[in-house]
Amino acid sequence: MNKHHPKWENGRQPSQWAQNLVDICNAANFCLTNTPNIPTSYPINNNRSAVLDLTFFNQEHITVRNWHTHLEHKALDHTPISYQAWPKSGTHQEYKGYNWKNTNWARVAELLPAPEEVNTQDEQDFNHLYHLILRALRIGTPTRRVTKWSRPWWNPDLVEMRRIKNTRFRDFRAGRTDKHTYHRIRNAYLRAIRKATQDHWNTVVKNTNPSSLWQTVRKALPKPPASLATINGATSFEDKAQVLRQTFLPDNGPPPQHQPLDSLEGFHTITQEEVLKVLEAIPPNSAPGDDTIPSSVWIRLHKIRPDILTNMTD
Repeated sequence: MNKHHPKWENGRQPSQWAQNLVDICNAANFCLTNTPNIPTSYPINNNRSAVLDLTFFNQEHITVRNWHTHLEHKALDHTPISYQAWPKSGTHQEYKGYNWKNTNWARVAELLPAPEEVNTQDEQDFNHLYHLILRALRIGTPTRRVTKWSRPWWNPDLVEMRRIKNTRFRDFRAGRTDKHTYHRIRNAYLRAIRKATQDHWNTVVKNTNPSSLWQTVRKALPKPPASLATINGATSFEDKAQVLRQTFLPDNGPPPQHQPLDSLEGFHTITQEEVLKVLEAIPPNSAPGDDTIPSSVWIRLHKIRPDILTNMTD
């Protein structure tokens, strides 16, 4: 940071803004990881070495040990730094989501765009309106805190990996990254989830005693089958896939040729009643999409402002 201060280098006068940095770290309960007076910068012109590369940690959440510099790997005038860190909070972390049952619909209605502002002439308008809806719903909906027992294997690393995965997915959809990069990050995230759950259950089984044996069994069972049963005599994955393709996607010859329509004659405008009928046909326990909004919320939104979803689907 190019800041000198006697806190990490005895005998040096504080440089400009160095005391501000110390005050900010103290207010945030950040501690200096560096071993005082161990230089991290060795000027090429053989001037005085200095402590310029600083590392900090929050002592409430992290334990840090074995801070070292590595002169043997010095590049130009700075030496690499290494240290070990352990989180104090373990692997449990509360999962935050939205409590859709307690949505303040009056507040949502205030945040939704006015009817004259609803415009879906092109994809950009559609996306803008969609994000306005999401913003209104999330502001008007309180967050919920699911107990740690619902996801006892969840940890901060998975939070960060999920954030990176979602970012790369948006980049992939926008054409800023390729499919293979996104798939590699997504698969690494899924492997981390499997490992976290496996490590958790290994710990549970290891700590199981006669009094908690049946509780562990109830948590672990029943388990879904490891694979699909035999299908029409097919046992391998390839044979099963072939049977399913022949059953659900039979070869009916070349598809018929369709001529482009010269007009939209015969098409009618989608009505608000049709949109509501389709929404109500969605099973209430159907899994939500990436926005995590269940079908019941979309139904309630449509009943409050039927013009919005009708314009988006028309």
